Amino acid sequence: MFDPKNPDYKKHSDLPEAMKGDYAEDGEGFVRKSAKDEYLGAEKEAYENYKIGEMKNTKPLEVLNNRVDKSDEEKKEFKQLVEITKKLFKGERDETWDTNNVFNRMISIVKAGNFNNEDLFEVMPVYFDVVIYAPDEFFNNKEIVLKCLNMPDLTNIDRELFSSRLSESLKRDGDVKKMIENS
Repeated sequence: MFDPKNPDYKKHSDLPEAMKGDYAEDGEGFVRKSAKDEYLGAEKEAYENYKIGEMKNTKPLEVLNNRVDKSDEEKKEFKQLVEITKKLFKGERDETWDTNNVFNRMISIVKAGNFNNEDLFEVMPVYFDVVIYAPDEFFNNKEIVLKCLNMPDLTNIDRELFSSRLSESLKRDGDVKKMIENS
């Protein structure tokens, strides 16, 4: 298992080839580039809050913690939206549901990556299009990809669109390639 704090890795060129693209140097070792970028973004947001006189979220860790809270809230909201979507596709209606808002909000949460895979799998049979907005990590996981490609009633258009988001290595993977070709 790869340990970015391993003292054998003194510089970026010492990292295993497969890890070089995902990790950046960070003082006492290496961190995922995405984590470093997220922290730098939080640092910038905290500074902006400080400049305009905000009393909260003036430290990067406060900003990051509030993002985590928001993520948890959005995961709960997504689960509720899944239930509403399933009812909509069954023909049920409720005056309190704004159908466009339900779908737009669902897409927004998926784009942010604030969903549980199981909830997304639950809505895909009735609203497959939402998966196209998932972050790249979703399309780089072989187990998830195979589960999606194995869904019953998946149209050729859905399958083609989904396949277009796969990483090149997964497109070449034997199991995935077989699922795509056998559709």
